[in-house]
Amino acid sequence: MVNDRFNMECYFCEDILVSIFLRLPARSLLRFKCLSRSWNCVFSDPKFIRSHIKTTSCQQNHKDFLLLYRDRHHLPPALSWLRIDACFDGRRGGGLEAQDVEFPFETSDTVLCTAHCVDGILCTFTLHSSSHMVSAVVWNPMTKEHKRFPVTGPVYGGEAFGFGYDSVIGDYKVIHIEYWQNWRNIHSLRLKADGWNAAHDSVPYRFSITFFNQMATAVNGYLYWIAWKQDRARSICGVILCFDLERETLREETSLCGQGIFYEDYQSVLAGDFKRNKFIRGVLSLLGNSLCLARTYDDEYLYLFLMEENEMTKTKSWVKYAQMHTGNTVYPPLYVTRNGDMLANEQGKTGLFIFYREGSSRTKKVAIQGLRLSYESFYVIPYVESLISPFT
Repeated sequence: MVNDRFNMECYFCEDILVSIFLRLPARSLLRFKCLSRSWNCVFSDPKFIRSHIKTTSCQQNHKDFLLLYRDRHHLPPALSWLRIDACFDGRRGGGLEAQDVEFPFETSDTVLCTAHCVDGILCTFTLHSSSHMVSAVVWNPMTKEHKRFPVTGPVYGGEAFGFGYDSVIGDYKVIHIEYWQNWRNIHSLRLKADGWNAAHDSVPYRFSITFFNQMATAVNGYLYWIAWKQDRARSICGVILCFDLERETLREETSLCGQGIFYEDYQSVLAGDFKRNKFIRGVLSLLGNSLCLARTYDDEYLYLFLMEENEMTKTKSWVKYAQMHTGNTVYPPLYVTRNGDMLANEQGKTGLFIFYREGSSRTKKVAIQGLRLSYESFYVIPYVESLISPFT
């Protein structure tokens, strides 16, 4: 009876049905699985799932976000889901409603290190406060499928992390970089292989000590970090590093020093002024589907640069996108409207802010309802619903 009622194959050809399904959110497709055996087969097809994530990513334009927050550094984190449309709608007050998302693992002994989301798959790196061991937990919040991977022994030096998709082999990879004094190690983990491999033995860089720059930004099969290096003259220079997930090679993508578009004097870092400069006065983020660099120049403005790729020559270049009056504070941009208003958060410290179009100094803090606790810090991650199973 149920199958007869919902068997739309009698009325629509398969191509039309698939075209409709590709435009529906993942949570709707999960509910429809039980209505028809043939629909269940369609929704479980890897080709359909990959096409669905591409279609919905373009439709949503990164208006969905996951919000990780905590009230004290030593207490377990909490996770919520946000949709940001309302914060630009004055008729609805501009507030946001957070919906709880349950972690699939025990968090009582967990301190969140960092997290990133690719194709609806969330990768969180957590530090166990009792053992000081780091673990990577990869999971799909929509399907609840998850798996934990031990990363290293006790943490003594610095670490940087990355997570992305290698389209050549059709597998997701977790990247872990550890560094201490004069040595650096890079390790990669293929989720379907379930084992760590050494990608490199040595890396001549140190990564920014700020929280946001420990986790790479993933764009089209590449991972990007902000790091710094010291030349023979003991001058400090900021760089953007690029890790090729297919070849598992690391290279210097862009220098943030010199007389170019990113010029900045780093001599105060040598003098020990770490707090004011934070090593690198900038942060990378994903804006739409492009890599974005946000940085300041001591003039109370935040400058946004987007990386563009020439489709013919495959060469990459940076283009100035916008500048916003932020009072010389680095705000990673999350979303920019068509008229130039920007939603951003201040290095994970105080909350969400709207900075109104270029040329205006107006700002507004966005109220968020439904949080389980009063937060001390939180981190906002672009998210898209997905049916992807990262382990099969």
